[in-house]
Amino acid sequence: MNNINHPEHYNHGKYECIDVMLDVFGEDVNFCIENAFKYLWRYKKNGIEDIKKQYGTCRNTLN
Repeated sequence: MNNINHPEHYNHGKYECIDVMLDVFGEDVNFCIENAFKYLWRYKKNGIEDIKKQYGTCRNTLN
């Protein structure tokens, strides 16, 4: 796995986070929504820290 272009913590089985985001949200989606999705996707890497980052990102999106 290439740590620059395809970091292991963004891959789950045959799925990579960026590919799922593009499939679900398309290319024209709010950056904050994509970031929140990314943090939830990789939460097993950093645990509660990523959940808190996701919460902060969503809170910023609502303001």
